[in-house]
Amino acid sequence: MSARRRKWPLVVGVLAALALLAIVGGGVMMATDDVGTPAPVAATVADTAAAIDPLDADFRAARAALLDTARDSKGTAEALTRLRQAAESGHTGAMVLLGKLYRSGVGVPQNYALSARWIAAAAQAGDPEGMVEYGRLHRSGIGVEPDAVQAYVWFNRAAALLNMDGVQERDSVAVKLGPGDLQRAQALSLEAAEAEAAAAKQPAQGER
Repeated sequence: MSARRRKWPLVVGVLAALALLAIVGGGVMMATDDVGTPAPVAATVADTAAAIDPLDADFRAARAALLDTARDSKGTAEALTRLRQAAESGHTGAMVLLGKLYRSGVGVPQNYALSARWIAAAAQAGDPEGMVEYGRLHRSGIGVEPDAVQAYVWFNRAAALLNMDGVQERDSVAVKLGPGDLQRAQALSLEAAEAEAAAAKQPAQGER
């Protein structure tokens, strides 16, 4: 086997690792201890878990483990299990990250249906990042039917929550919509916002 052929699997592995880092957090974040020495963020998360909501602690620890370049396949599997548990327990950040991983197919088998399922759950729960990602799925037709109007609606709802990615994505879609579709998209956005506000005013089941 030539040297070039021997190097190819290594190159593929490095590229996959870089893609996973980009999805999870754009790189390995580092924290600083009391003497100024960089420390892996995973250790910091473990040390401060008691001060964080337990569900959020699970999400942060799973994300940190996925960012750890020294992890092995077992470590990745454990991090994904923890991430999935956080998503199933209602953590919208975990839902979004899990959906993005399924969309990319890095770290998990690519599955557009599961990607759409988790991202939709986050968006419908009111997570702005989830709304942006769900809009992107509708724009591209990944896991859902391509629908520029629905893409605009979800981008518009994210923008209303001060998500700047939502603002940019909404405006880029708006210029491609005809006047009628744009009017319909804006009306649907307003209806969704009003329904959400009305639901928020309803007393919780235990308070009735």
